[in-house]
Amino acid sequence: MGLNRMRALRAVVWLVFLVGVQGCAALLSPTSTPQADQAVFYAPDEQITDVQLDNGVRALVKTLPDNGARPRVEIRLHVAAGSAQEEAHERGLAHFVEHMAFNGTERFPRQDIIRFFEAAGMRFGQDINAYTSFHETVYTLSIPLDRPDLLNTAYDLLHDWAQGITFAEDAVMSERGVILEEWRAAGYAGDEPVWLQHHRFLHAGTPYSERYPIGVREVFTAATAELLRGYYDRWYRPELMTVVVSGVVEADAVLAGLNEGLGQFKARTPAVRYDRAVTPSYADTRYQVVNDPQAAQSSMVFKQVLSRLNLNTEKDVLAALQANLLMEVLATRLNRRATQADSALSDGQVLQDRLTDGKSVVGVRITPRAQQEDAALQVVAEEIERLRRYGITEQERSTAFGVAMGQYSSLVRYLEGAPANVHANVMLSLLALDLPMTRFDTIAEVEQALFSALTLEEINAFAETLLLPADQVIAAFLTDEAYARLAWDADALAKVTDRVRMGPITAPIAAAALRTTGSYSHPGAIVAQTSDTDHGLEYWRMSNNLTAVIHPTTVERDKVYLRFVGIGGQMVSDPALVPALRLLPAVFQQQGALDRDGVDLSAYLTTQEMTLDIQLGIPRFEIQVATTQDTMDDAVRLLAEVLSRSTIDPTALTQVQQQYADAYRNFDSTPAGRFQRSVAETLFGGQPPFTPPGADDFSNVDLAQMQAAQRLLTEGQTEYVLLVVGDVDTIQLQNALTDHLAGLPLRSPEQPIWQTGTAEWEETRIEQFDNPNERADVTVYFSTPDVELTPENFAANRVLNDLFSTRLLQEVREQASLVYSIGASTLWSLPQRPQRLNVIRFSTDPERTDEALARVQDVLSTLRSQPFTEQEVVDARQRLINGERDNLARNTGLLDAMIWTLNIGTPLWYFRQPELSLGGATTERVNALGEAMYLQAERLTTVHSIMP
Repeated sequence: MGLNRMRALRAVVWLVFLVGVQGCAALLSPTSTPQADQAVFYAPDEQITDVQLDNGVRALVKTLPDNGARPRVEIRLHVAAGSAQEEAHERGLAHFVEHMAFNGTERFPRQDIIRFFEAAGMRFGQDINAYTSFHETVYTLSIPLDRPDLLNTAYDLLHDWAQGITFAEDAVMSERGVILEEWRAAGYAGDEPVWLQHHRFLHAGTPYSERYPIGVREVFTAATAELLRGYYDRWYRPELMTVVVSGVVEADAVLAGLNEGLGQFKARTPAVRYDRAVTPSYADTRYQVVNDPQAAQSSMVFKQVLSRLNLNTEKDVLAALQANLLMEVLATRLNRRATQADSALSDGQVLQDRLTDGKSVVGVRITPRAQQEDAALQVVAEEIERLRRYGITEQERSTAFGVAMGQYSSLVRYLEGAPANVHANVMLSLLALDLPMTRFDTIAEVEQALFSALTLEEINAFAETLLLPADQVIAAFLTDEAYARLAWDADALAKVTDRVRMGPITAPIAAAALRTTGSYSHPGAIVAQTSDTDHGLEYWRMSNNLTAVIHPTTVERDKVYLRFVGIGGQMVSDPALVPALRLLPAVFQQQGALDRDGVDLSAYLTTQEMTLDIQLGIPRFEIQVATTQDTMDDAVRLLAEVLSRSTIDPTALTQVQQQYADAYRNFDSTPAGRFQRSVAETLFGGQPPFTPPGADDFSNVDLAQMQAAQRLLTEGQTEYVLLVVGDVDTIQLQNALTDHLAGLPLRSPEQPIWQTGTAEWEETRIEQFDNPNERADVTVYFSTPDVELTPENFAANRVLNDLFSTRLLQEVREQASLVYSIGASTLWSLPQRPQRLNVIRFSTDPERTDEALARVQDVLSTLRSQPFTEQEVVDARQRLINGERDNLARNTGLLDAMIWTLNIGTPLWYFRQPELSLGGATTERVNALGEAMYLQAERLTTVHSIMP
């Protein structure tokens, strides 16, 4: 149960920002001329059935085609009421009602809801959950497609959530403690969190500044069944509810099931009028300075608050489009300045946001270099004023629009084959914004038509009016050191920006031209090809002995993912190379590739629907390039350049070193940094790969060490493999590999060249109380050096942790109200490291830490006195199988599964067969591992009381 929009919705923010409103008509032609009040219409999503049930509840059912990657039916009950509808004495009740929906309804007493669905292979928190926001409360169910019998139970539950929550007084009293620990875990217990300070600042003068969904302690700790039922009866009404269903379903059957239950309940009280508050407008820029004591680096934001756009007109759609385009240009200019020698900036990022009243917000976030905050603020003010006075160039216009269209195209391509939960969340996002159920593939066409009619002069005229001081916000979030050194207040920020606004500003800086970064192609041949048609795999061996494993899918049309993996050996022979390896990805991306500098490379990749992700872990590294079929050659060429670049740009290295040194130095000066370093040194005995480098370690890296780190990518592993998943054109892939990668020299050490041993724990408890009145974060580590990492043990340990987490949650949270969340997990490492670490993590009241640990010990003892039953193991195994099926519905999930099969030694084709990979988790093995990995393990407990 949560308080904010789910992360999955963030992917559609850019699209939703520009979606039109009601209606359906022909799309604009590219020659259409925008008119100020002309309506914009988008084609509706024909896969969605939009009707009202008998009592007025709106039902949205999206029937998706079966593409083999949609193993769930997703159900959402959306209630158009949240914390904004609370009275002053009710702050937190909307969220409390959401909790009580899982603590007893007419058909499901107490926690029978959770027990029923978990026994059916679902998981509380993942497949059955809820969240509360300002204007909505949403309940979520994720039903396995192969269990259609559960749909009728789900419909019954929706009916109960709508009108049948029982609010038993003893359950209310018990849940007070759970919500108190959620409040504590979220950081409300001590000084106000930085993000909440900024939220209050943005929403000053409105109830939103005082109505954050978690509520206030004085209210929710005294909540009664009567108060909760009052809110529930007032706002849980048919006209305020929408049910969303998405999946491989028949709409008529779903609607019939919904109507039998959810469609029959009636409102219990007269309707109450609610008018959304509106944040006031400001004639001048507002400034905020906030001390962030846990920040490793200071940051600053510039935000431009737009009026609440009426997106049914071409004028406002164009305003939204231009505002985002201008921020893209601003961020690009800031990033280009960040690459200059002695720059005050580290980077700039585009911001897209929305105030609670619906006003759109655009802007940028920047990270200043250490002790250059004043100069960085001046740079931001200069670039904003430069943009206002001179606008953008035609090249910048073309590039920024190409980036936007690339983002659209990539997202639309993803949505075509996306699992049902993504479609459900997109529908929720549109619903929350009171927008129609629109086909997203039409949005880019409409925008392109509108944008093509704009002249550069019109865009620049818009920039001149957009970037006036009215409704601007500039905020600085400063580390402890910077806050004390600068002694800034709002007036200090205003003086800097006012000085820039009144001073001379030159025309825009010139964009970088294409440059030569070198040729890194390694031609060769594919010398052998075999097919495993039973499991959908192809194996290509190249002349350098590199094996490509190809798994064709059609989940994303034309999209292909290439992941180069080095596994099986320890990469580091010299511990001094650890910081060099950490610097290498950032240096590469700053230096650029494909004959482009880092800034232009980023724009080019987005425009071409490509992404680059470099993860240089120890002892495994992964380099992933996502591409379309049309850009396969560039993708493989980019991969070859990452692997074999022989030159390191000294300027790029110096800048990245400074960024890392500043960040680590600042983090080590914070209480959290000091504590984490102490724990890491104890856990791993100070061994470099597992103990974070210090600031000086980064500063002391030289070019020779960077080049040695680069060589480890092709010389330091015992096995190399290229995994290719997606809509593969084998001819294009073969041509690209033979042109650029098949001849790349790859070497392996004769034996692992660096190996860690088992750390001896001299202490059994580490404590640090920096803020004893707030919360205690507790982690218990269990070290088991003698358990062999076999496929069977790996599977059994996953089942063990699932079952153990359920038992912990029931006993420590539900029975004792000592924590909000608690769970067991494993820090697996590869076979070169004999030490295995299982962990239990939770947060609690610092004064109840020992009580919580004692309760955990009681649950640990049940691993021996109450071993898990055969049925419990079967149910847990099914939950894990269902989770794996969800992961296998994504191309990246398929890649992750392939890598794990390589790591733990099962046949590669097991990656598509979770039933086989989990088959070794027998009841006997699960209970034996519980004894070995928890009860007989060496134990280290860490307790840190600090503001999160």
